[in-house]
Amino acid sequence: MSPLPGDGKDRGLYRLAHDGPIKRSVGGHYGLAPKLGAMAASGAIEAYNFPQGIISRLYRDIANGKPGSLTCVGIGTFADPRIGGDKINDRTAVDLIRPTEVDGEEYLFLKTMPVDVAILRGTTEDAAGNISMEREVLRADNLTQAMAAKNSGGIVIVQVEKLVEKNAINSRTVEIPG
Repeated sequence: MSPLPGDGKDRGLYRLAHDGPIKRSVGGHYGLAPKLGAMAASGAIEAYNFPQGIISRLYRDIANGKPGSLTCVGIGTFADPRIGGDKINDRTAVDLIRPTEVDGEEYLFLKTMPVDVAILRGTTEDAAGNISMEREVLRADNLTQAMAAKNSGGIVIVQVEKLVEKNAINSRTVEIPG
């Protein structure tokens, strides 16, 4: 799952957008990774399109070990499976969203899934693995993505500009603790 997968040209997930490394993509916006979007549209990979807020909630629920998320966001939109929503191509067969009812109210239930790898960007990492993001434009869901991967038994990869000694980062600026 990725909210901001690239720069619209040749960075980010663009480098992984070829046969092999990606089996499934759950995204809110493929415009910044056009090659990945083309793979999704052509059926080269399983691909889903969820509203970004739903993806953010899923990170938290995966990190917390929950079976899924209930939301009214997306009912009657592209994310609603009753109107062909969420799946981008015919290869994508698994239903990750299903309509449900709780106390007479209609919701969409989004099944959580393991996060095998979280690929993130930070500014500085200390020798204990603490990450700060003082030069990053967007922090978004970095911590919850890292927690979702860790709690799924996956790995967290963070690209940083510089490495520093242990405890060299002010603890108030740590966005992802080691």
